[in-house]
Amino acid sequence: MQDENTGLPIKSVKSFMSKIPSVLTGGDLIQWVLKTLDVEDTAEAVHLANLMSSHGYILPIEDHVLTVKNDGTFYRFQVFIFL
Repeated sequence: MQDENTGLPIKSVKSFMSKIPSVLTGGDLIQWVLKTLDVEDTAEAVHLANLMSSHGYILPIEDHVLTVKNDGTFYRFQVFIFL
């Protein structure tokens, strides 16, 4: 998912007073699921993206609700730290 060539497009976004690094949009995530996982239906792709979010792999930036929307809402990968 995070591969530069075949993964999701990760970018930095400028907000009014700040810059948000390493984000992806919900629409990009849904399109990646449709293309990569050979899912036929958009509803199934949204469901798989919601499962990724509910299990903590993808987190919303501005909202506390863990549902993925098929639009320009920003999300970020969870960073796992193993000590």
